[in-house]
Amino acid sequence: MKRIAVSLLVLLFFLCAVGCHKVTPPAPQEEEELPLARTDYQIQAELLPKERQWDVCTEITYSCPADLEEIPLRLCANAYREGSKIVTEDKIAAAYPKGQVNYGGVKLGEISCDVPITAREFGQDDTILTLRFERKVRRGEVIRLRISESITPANVRHRLGYDEGYWFLSDFYPEICPFSDGKFLTYSYLPYGDPFRRETADFTLTLTTPATYECACSAIEDRREIQGTSVTSYHSLSAARDLAVVASEHLRCVSDEACGI
Repeated sequence: MKRIAVSLLVLLFFLCAVGCHKVTPPAPQEEEELPLARTDYQIQAELLPKERQWDVCTEITYSCPADLEEIPLRLCANAYREGSKIVTEDKIAAAYPKGQVNYGGVKLGEISCDVPITAREFGQDDTILTLRFERKVRRGEVIRLRISESITPANVRHRLGYDEGYWFLSDFYPEICPFSDGKFLTYSYLPYGDPFRRETADFTLTLTTPATYECACSAIEDRREIQGTSVTSYHSLSAARDLAVVASEHLRCVSDEACGI
């Protein structure tokens, strides 16, 4: 009888312990952040050889990687302006025809955005342009920028310039600085090495030159149209880090077929 009573007490204690046990609900999981869409650059560029000028208009579609009040862009074309030393002293003779140093630069035109811009300012050797917004832009919000510019290339054998009838077009469009570890990386535009960090982006290039010119481009040429004395070619490039063009009357496009290819 005592054994039965002890068993009942143990069972009663067990039931009370189970009934009084506090069940802790699972901690809410943090919402997983969806990956951002790649930045998209739609660029229209026209070469005016007689004026020694490139007219460029760039439309940028950008998914904000964080809550932002401003965005810095690289204007590498300004690295060739007077007072800048884009070519080191030991390379002047090789870079400039007859060793004669000359300069170029960029003149900004209209800048617009679907989020109003309240201020813009240059920094870091005038190769960084910071745009400040009227309000905070939230992470994942898509904004669209439109920037027009006129580029005067220097007579220099460099990333951006011209020489002996060849026009080199690299680092010519406004580029949003890469974002990493909660901040934008605004590296200097250095004259040597490959000191650039870039994020992959999608590019569409509409390129207009005199009809006598051919272009070598890092993007795929989809089609071209001849309009009087000029030719417009349409190029596209996906998931790439940059875009470059060489244009000249001296270039020739040659193709052939071998084994059905």
